[in-house]
Amino acid sequence: MARRTILRRSAEDIARRRQYVRRFHLLGYTPKAIQHALEAQAPDALAGQADPYETILDDISAITQQEVTDLQHLIGLPALAAYVAAEREILKAAMASHENEKMTAQARIRALNVANDCVRNIARAAGLPVDAPAFSLNLNQLIAQVVQNADGTPALFLPEGTAAPRLSGGPIVDPLTFAISPDFCGLSLDNYPMQELVLREFMAPTGRKRVLILVCGMRSGKGVVGSIVAWYAAYQLLSLADPQRYYGLTPNQEIQIITMATSRDQAHRNVFKHITDRLETGGTWFQALREQAEVVALEVRLPRNIIIRCGHSKASTQVGGTSYAVILDELARMKDTEGRDNATEVYDKMSATTATFGEHGRVVVLTSPEWEGDKSMQLLEQALEINTEGRQVRPQMMGLQLPTWEANRTLAEEMLWETQDGEANPAAFWRDFGARPPLTQEGYYPDPGRWDRQADPALRHPYDDEGRLAEWFQPCCDGRRFVHVDLGLKRDACGMAMAHKPVPGCPWFQARDGEPNPRAKAVVLEAVHRLVPGRQRETKGEISFERVRQFIRDWSDRGFNVKGGLVSYDGWQSLDSQQTLKREGYRVREFSLDKNTEGHDTLQELLNTDRLAYYAHPVLVAEGKRLMLVRGRKVDHPPKGSKDTVDAVAGAVYHALKRGGRMTFVG
Repeated sequence: MARRTILRRSAEDIARRRQYVRRFHLLGYTPKAIQHALEAQAPDALAGQADPYETILDDISAITQQEVTDLQHLIGLPALAAYVAAEREILKAAMASHENEKMTAQARIRALNVANDCVRNIARAAGLPVDAPAFSLNLNQLIAQVVQNADGTPALFLPEGTAAPRLSGGPIVDPLTFAISPDFCGLSLDNYPMQELVLREFMAPTGRKRVLILVCGMRSGKGVVGSIVAWYAAYQLLSLADPQRYYGLTPNQEIQIITMATSRDQAHRNVFKHITDRLETGGTWFQALREQAEVVALEVRLPRNIIIRCGHSKASTQVGGTSYAVILDELARMKDTEGRDNATEVYDKMSATTATFGEHGRVVVLTSPEWEGDKSMQLLEQALEINTEGRQVRPQMMGLQLPTWEANRTLAEEMLWETQDGEANPAAFWRDFGARPPLTQEGYYPDPGRWDRQADPALRHPYDDEGRLAEWFQPCCDGRRFVHVDLGLKRDACGMAMAHKPVPGCPWFQARDGEPNPRAKAVVLEAVHRLVPGRQRETKGEISFERVRQFIRDWSDRGFNVKGGLVSYDGWQSLDSQQTLKREGYRVREFSLDKNTEGHDTLQELLNTDRLAYYAHPVLVAEGKRLMLVRGRKVDHPPKGSKDTVDAVAGAVYHALKRGGRMTFVG
């Protein structure tokens, strides 16, 4: 037998690796699958290990033993023995239910699932590792379920059509049963391990977790998790005969379960939509509640003055109240009415509203990341922080970071890469679906060399060194033209660009049913120009607005259909130019490339997929290659650099792609 070589790692390194192992183990990964996942996502974790598989097995064994030790210290050996005995009684009842001929097929399946979980729980309590997600050890609830029912049947097995049990008159079902039972939400979580893990680990009624930081890719099922958390919180409160008295509040004081979105529109479309879906489609418990619930705007008003409410970060009036649960949807992207980041303010103020409920109050952050230092990533780091002994520094917090395909198994990584055109913008794909945020500052283009390689030799700069427009510069087709003007803040430079979407007759047009055109492109950039103050025309070293307007008129005079398209300016200082051009028959609007990355993302996608025809203007190429992505939300130039020319191109290309062609313009 080959001898295993043990590489001594620091306690901190081992603790960090075991944290990864525990997460994947709870998600249901086998030891071999955990090894593959670590090698792909955290290769340093297994570096230097002679037999990584054996290391994983050792880690699982150590984690399991530690959990049993922690449990013994927490509740004592007699209580642990009572727990195992309770699990055995539930196992017997589950098997008896399965063998009962009067039980429905669905109930039989539920009984088998619970029996299977009981076996795993007993094994875990004895310190034996199991290759399956672990049920949280919920001692008080399990013992109550055995002794409360007169016929000895656990509360998990509700007779078909019965109402939900009340907290004041008996045990309540656990969060996972609440989610999957047809008597309640009736959801299938088979392909959603993230949702199941949150309900098992975070929502366990006797657990110590109060804050959940869930950083996942888009379409991972975060909205459904938020709705289950909200309704389970309402279920707990409504199961109390007098929740206000129970928590020491004034009689009939409002208790809210509040979700916060980035905007009113997002509030309607995301978590609150899932909340109302549960009310409309849920089982017998929801059916009984529908007659008493009242949905008004973004609120669900329930008996006993319990309200499920949805607010958004731009409405400061909703930051307050007494909250039993707070759910923050897309925290990383929250901004105030001025467009400023207010994620920290929202998190701090909304978290404080749960203080009345002590350890029963919960705060849930559901978000995809924006950049490595955003508020959600700061909170995730806090949740995952461990000390030198391998224990959580903040045991009341739970943190999870998962790509879409690990949280939602119906969406494969390869399928998402293809359908979401990951090749066009890899950084955005890994941020939005891989839950891997960009660095604080990094190069914006993954392959800047494309700017040099993909320029079209058939296109050339139409201006000479004196700024004169060449006679040969004529339109190739009658497609509508889109112009964007980016004036430097100090008016010491100005970028201008004109682009169009190919139409029939254009050398870059691809007919839908015609022969393939090897030159076909999505957008053609035919004019790029950078203006600097002239020695005679401008004074005080500033660009003349009239000079800029004349360039646009010159293009129109050459036959380019600019008046049928759009002229956009980047800021308020162009108000006089906008009014002047409008009087001359141009369609004009303000469009800033700094408010978000949409314009530059469009340009990058076209360049990454070689769907942009352009010529190698030296300033454009230099600026494009040096662009930086700052904090995942702003495209900027490096120190002492510029981007007025590439900004102008991004604005022109964006509008040409979105609104170009021959159809009637809709402004």
